[in-house]
Amino acid sequence: MNESTLSKILQKVSDTPRNNYDANITQDLLEVTKRELAELNIKFEPYIFKQKERLKIFYTDNDYIKYSKNFYPNNSMFGFKISNDKMLTEKCLKLANVSTTNSLELSYNEYDKGEAFINSTSSPKVVKPLNLANGRGVFLNVTKDDFEDIWRRCISIQKQRKIKNPKVLIQDMIKGFEVRVVIVEGKILSATLRTPAYVVGDGETTISGLIDQKNKIRELNGYFKSKKLKKNDDVIKYLSGKDLSLDTVLKKDELCITYPISNLINGGENIVITKLLNSKVLEIARDAVAAIPGLHTAGVDVMIENLESENPKILEVNKAPALQLNYYPYIGEPQSPLKYIFSSLVLEKKILDDQITFNDLNENDFEILKERYKFLHKKQVSLSNIIENITK
Repeated sequence: MNESTLSKILQKVSDTPRNNYDANITQDLLEVTKRELAELNIKFEPYIFKQKERLKIFYTDNDYIKYSKNFYPNNSMFGFKISNDKMLTEKCLKLANVSTTNSLELSYNEYDKGEAFINSTSSPKVVKPLNLANGRGVFLNVTKDDFEDIWRRCISIQKQRKIKNPKVLIQDMIKGFEVRVVIVEGKILSATLRTPAYVVGDGETTISGLIDQKNKIRELNGYFKSKKLKKNDDVIKYLSGKDLSLDTVLKKDELCITYPISNLINGGENIVITKLLNSKVLEIARDAVAAIPGLHTAGVDVMIENLESENPKILEVNKAPALQLNYYPYIGEPQSPLKYIFSSLVLEKKILDDQITFNDLNENDFEILKERYKFLHKKQVSLSNIIENITK
C-alpha cells in the first residue's frame, strides 16, 4: 500500500469516529466467548483439559459441545489440515476456479532453489516465514540483491521461536493492498483493512515527534496501547529509501507511511471497510472458504488494487482468524462474530439431534438457516468443480 491509496481510504472514513477502548477490556477470545454466550443465554461450563481451559457449551439441559479457543467445531480436522498447508490451500482454490497466488515453499536447507527462483525473474518477490502471525518476518520487494540476507533473517526469526523445521515462502509481489474478509459459518461478516504504520504532518513536527504523538494517544487506548509505532532500524532503513529520516519535518497534511508491513503490532490500524468494497470481492472471499472441504469459518486475506476492484487474489484462508480485529476496530463499528458462530452451532446441533420443532424457530434462527443453506449449496458446487478439474 502506498501513501496515495491510504490517503484515499482515510478520506472515505474521515467522518467515522475513532474507537477508544477501556483499559480493562479482554483480548482473550475465550473470555470474550464466555461473555457472548452469557448474553445469548446459552449455558456453558469451563473445564481444564491438558492444562488448558476449555468450555462445555450446552444446547439442551444435558447435551453439550466441547469448545477449545480458536477451534471452531464446524471446522473439521481435514479442513484444518488443508488451511494449515499453504500449498494445499492454493491447490484447492485453483481446482475450484478461485483466483489465488503462485507460491514456492522451501525448507531451511533449500536456499539454492530459492536463489535460482529469484534469479529466474526480474520481478520483485514477497519472502516470508511459512507460519508466523502478525506479519512477523514478512519482507516485500525482495530481489536477487538482498535475497541472501532476507533468507537468513527468515530462518533466524523462526529459530528464535523454536520452530524445528523452518520454512520459507516465496510469492510474486501483487499490486494493491490486503483486506481480511471474515466468513462465519458461511456468512459474510465483515471486511477489515489493516493499514501500515503512518503519520500525518503538521508542518512543524518531525516524523519522530509525530510517532511519539500517536503513541501517546495509543497509550490511553485499552486495545492499542501495546501496538505502538516503531522507530527501529527497519523503520529508519525504510524511510531512508524514500529520502526521509526520523528528523524530517512533513508538510501540513502530508501522509507518510513509516513502515510498509500492514499490521497492528507495528503501529497500523484496523478499519472496517465492508461497505466500501465491491460486493464481488466479498463473494469471492466466501468462494474461497467454500473451496476448502470441512471449512465454514475463516478469515480470508484478499489482495485488491483499489476499492473498486472486482477481481481479488486470495492470499490466505485462515481457519482461526484473529477475531479481535472485529471486536476492536480502530475505525468502524465493532462486530460480534462469536455470537453468530455459537448461535448457528447450537441451532445446528438441535436440528441434527431432533431437539427442535418449527414452532421453536425465531426470525434470527430462520436467517441463520437460510445463510447456512446457501453456503452449503455453494460448497457443493465448489466440490463439483474440484472433482471435475481433477478428472480432466
